[in-house]
Amino acid sequence: MTLRIIIAALSFAIPFALSLSYPIAVLFYLPRSIHPSRWIQNNPSFTVFLLSSFPIAVCIFSLTVNPEVIEHWLKGSPWHEWVTYPALILTLIIVTLIVFDDFMRRPMAPYILKKRAAQEAAALEKQLRDGFATHHKGLEAKRKEYQKMVQLGSLKAIVSRGGPLTYIHLTLAWVATLFALLYFWYLVAASEFKLNHGGSLGNGGEDKLVLIFILLVTWFPLRLHTEWYQNYFHKKDWLKSYPAFWLLAFLAFALLVLVVLIVKPHRIVQFISLLNVVFVALLGLIGRLKPDWLRAVADFLQGASFIYFLAIYLIFLVLVAAISAATIWLAAT
Repeated sequence: MTLRIIIAALSFAIPFALSLSYPIAVLFYLPRSIHPSRWIQNNPSFTVFLLSSFPIAVCIFSLTVNPEVIEHWLKGSPWHEWVTYPALILTLIIVTLIVFDDFMRRPMAPYILKKRAAQEAAALEKQLRDGFATHHKGLEAKRKEYQKMVQLGSLKAIVSRGGPLTYIHLTLAWVATLFALLYFWYLVAASEFKLNHGGSLGNGGEDKLVLIFILLVTWFPLRLHTEWYQNYFHKKDWLKSYPAFWLLAFLAFALLVLVVLIVKPHRIVQFISLLNVVFVALLGLIGRLKPDWLRAVADFLQGASFIYFLAIYLIFLVLVAAISAATIWLAAT
């Protein structure tokens, strides 16, 4: 019991302390003239989520992991070993590439810059926000200048122009994304374990996995607010140029299916069938009422880097394999 308390405390304290670096750096590094506290208030995906949902999810996950599941996944069958380690290495590579690509491909905000540049960008930002509120025309040149200032489009630009918050942003984004994918792989392992051994994961494992999922998906509305606040006054199609958001949305869908597969394996076929019906109905409704939304999806698929396609394909491949294995198991029992 004492060991579990220590594990729970550390698994909460470590991600919480890491996440606390963002608001501390915002308050103590950025000049007071640009009102740095607004980048705490209006960046809830880096404050509210990383200081509440995320460390709680990590804490619960540390208490949920079943050593038998890990042992079975690593040693249960000969193919497990040669699939697991390459998959984990590939996960690390994909997460790293996507985090850097997502950061470099889009304009961010003044807080990522060094002090003087952040101050200059914030002054231009204020003009653009005021101009947007008053419907002032003739700001296109300033919009382009602002976007150029707050976008670090290469590793060289990150090193030469990025401030401490650039590195904090990249580190926290990498850690949070990596945890989401480790959770994904654990769900895959747990679903396979249950198919082979039956019963439960023990210690309320299924309920805890559901709770972790609920905590993780709170990121989406918080991130939408962050992106809206950073972009609405200078970039209309900000969501279209955010492929990482749609990739993570697909990952959330995959996590939901895997959670259902673990909690209610006998209902997975009905659940997938229901999702298929809902998806087709929504697709038809959107195509009739908002066809531009479908074009936006096509633009995303066309403009996204290959690494996003690869990540979506691998998630889809693993998800189909897990569902197929469950279906075969159900037919045989």
